[in-house]
Formats: sequence, C-alpha cells, structure tokens
Amino acid sequence: MKMIVFSILMSIAIGACSKSDTGSTNTDPGTGSTVVPEVCKKFYGATSITSDGTWITIKTKGMPDHKSPYYPTTNALYEDFSGVTFGGATFAKNPNSINEKKYPFKIPLKPAVSANHAATPQGPIGISLNGVAFYKQYAGPNQPLINEIVSATGIGVILHPADHIITT
Repeated sequence: MKMIVFSILMSIAIGACSKSDTGSTNTDPGTGSTVVPEVCKKFYGATSITSDGTWITIKTKGMPDHKSPYYPTTNALYEDFSGVTFGGATFAKNPNSINEKKYPFKIPLKPAVSANHAATPQGPIGISLNGVAFYKQYAGPNQPLINEIVSATGIGVILHPADHIITT
C-alpha cells in the first residue's frame, strides 16, 4: 500500500512541476526538446532522465549507495557484518549479492486517476532517489513478502523473489 501511495504522490509531484497552466508541454527554446521537471532531477541514482512530452522515463541500475555485506568483497561499498539480527538471531548471509539491473520507469507527465483500478503488478513498482527499485508487499498473488525473509542486518535485508537483494 505504501508503494502505491508513493507512486501516486510521485506522479502528482511530477505533474505539479509543470510551469504551464495551458496544458502545453515545456520545451527548451534552444533545442526544442522536452524539459524534464526539476523534481525529477532529485533522482541522483538515475542513469538517465528524459521526457517525450507525455512520459518521464527514469532509467537506473538499481544499485544502493550505502555499504552492505551483500556487495562483492571487491566493491568499495562492501562492509563485513557478523553480528545479530534485529530479532536477536545470529546473522547468516544468504547466497545472493547486490548486482546491477536495468530498470526503466515510465511516469506520466500529467497523471490522471484511472477509471479501472487493478491490482499492483509483480516486479518493481517504484524508484527511490538513489535508484533502488521498490517492490509491492507481496512475493506473489496474496503471498506476503515477509515469508521471504532470510536475514536482517543493521540496514534490514530481505531476499526478494526477483533473485536479488533488496536493502531497506
């Protein structure tokens, strides 16, 4: 539910950044290309942010910008952890590691409420400012993601069914 709210709020924020009250698309007078709203430039983890006048496309590699025991040991962001989890259990690292993905997110430049409301699809549903994808609260149809927990560290780590680590 939080992810849906985030996606809706993000869509509203992007739509609210339009500098025109006439409904026309903002374009760069020098190049004629569509201007990306300033709020979108806050996605510092994006590899590119573009607009075609109808959609904002944010592309990211999905790599967190903080230290983690789930990075390969050769990565500058690798941090060893051998303590206990929030639940007091001894930390046991699962076999997965953080790896680069290719996430394109298309967000309407001028969002509108849909006439038909559908369940949130599987896969990434949103993006954080650092470029890491958000997933909904289910691992599958009506299967809570809590059933997928493998371990937790000081940053909270869960194994997501998309075969990669999600850090929280």
